[in-house]
Amino acid sequence: MTRGHLSRGHGSRQPHHASQKSKGRGRSQSTRAQSSLSPSLSPSPPPAPERVRSRKRRHEESESPTDDSEDDHNHLTKSSIKKDTDPIKSKGRIFGRMGEMWRPFASVLDDGVGRDADDDPQAYTTIQNIHHEIYRELVKIAPGIPDEIKRLGAQGSAIISAKLEVGRRGSRSEDINSMKDKIGRWRTFAPPYNPDHRSMLGFKHPDCGKLLCPASLDWNDSRHHTETTGSVRSNLRDGITKARPDDFPLFLYSDEQVDTEDLFHGFLRNMILVKAGDAHGYLHVFRGPSTATNSVRSGTCKGNAATHSINKVSVPSIAYIATLICFVLSDQPTFSAGGTSGHWPYRTFYRTLLEVVSIMDSHEREDLLNWWNDKIYADFADLEEENDGVLSMATRMKAQATSASRPRPRPMAVNRENRDNVLESVGTS
Repeated sequence: MTRGHLSRGHGSRQPHHASQKSKGRGRSQSTRAQSSLSPSLSPSPPPAPERVRSRKRRHEESESPTDDSEDDHNHLTKSSIKKDTDPIKSKGRIFGRMGEMWRPFASVLDDGVGRDADDDPQAYTTIQNIHHEIYRELVKIAPGIPDEIKRLGAQGSAIISAKLEVGRRGSRSEDINSMKDKIGRWRTFAPPYNPDHRSMLGFKHPDCGKLLCPASLDWNDSRHHTETTGSVRSNLRDGITKARPDDFPLFLYSDEQVDTEDLFHGFLRNMILVKAGDAHGYLHVFRGPSTATNSVRSGTCKGNAATHSINKVSVPSIAYIATLICFVLSDQPTFSAGGTSGHWPYRTFYRTLLEVVSIMDSHEREDLLNWWNDKIYADFADLEEENDGVLSMATRMKAQATSASRPRPRPMAVNRENRDNVLESVGTS
């Protein structure tokens, strides 16, 4: 793939294959649906799940465009989020941001729980292997999930996947509504950005339209190229020109400028993704609102990243922020995976971003992540580095604590003669 041909139909979704369950862990779709609605189950210890042997799936599954649809107005409030302390939902929230935004957790668990790391990937379909890799990343963030599934019994996967989905959807709604409230502070919009009048956003708004304009077009080109078509702006506004998910919008590029000789130059480095003025898009979600609205990275509350001990940017997390900002700038009233009439394909946009970054030169991809880490987690990196070659006291104490040659204080012998003196010294120490 040459850099001069960035868009080559990445928008099409690949087919997915339905899981052909083994007898030990199989269950019907109706059973899964019922179990996900069950309020409680007795936690009887189940037998260990039977390992899925090498077998290909014979049926195709497709993710319905409406499966992940959600009304972004029906979001979780801050008070309701604070009351819900379920740890599984909490992991679903952070993993939806950092790991995978769309793929069903039920399928991820089905293709991950019963599979060994040394199984031959050739024995599985492409989608099964993708789900398995996602499962491995999920377990890194939530290592207790496999044991919790066993503890819950035969319906453990259905219960856990339902909770993960609730958490992921809740975080999307929360982040969307928060971005809509704050994006007007991140950048100057003329006329001002008004989330209550979404019908006047998107290509109907001059600044939102410029940011959403496909990078292959010139937003400032006001010429009428034929007698029947208008300018770039009017064609996009009137729907004559369709913005495709694989024709990336200008807001993904640094300063909304595209280098036609090097299409990767400045890609995913626009400051609206990271910061604009005094606020930060990525920082707002992952480091906390107090971090996003202050030039000094501090706050009284932990952000999402700190809560889950995350100190590095992931490619899916960048794609997540880009997808939400794409929606917030648009005139669509509700957010969904899209792909149906009247709904822009946000899921395809997200996956196309992941695909393009995956085929980047490894050095360029590493440079991109280093750039992001410097913007987001520079203070974490500073704490881990040595100060002019001098080890910190904490580092030296950790090394000494694990050293076999650490000098140990000799125990003091207690006898009748020194008993009172020893007790007195202990009481005053």
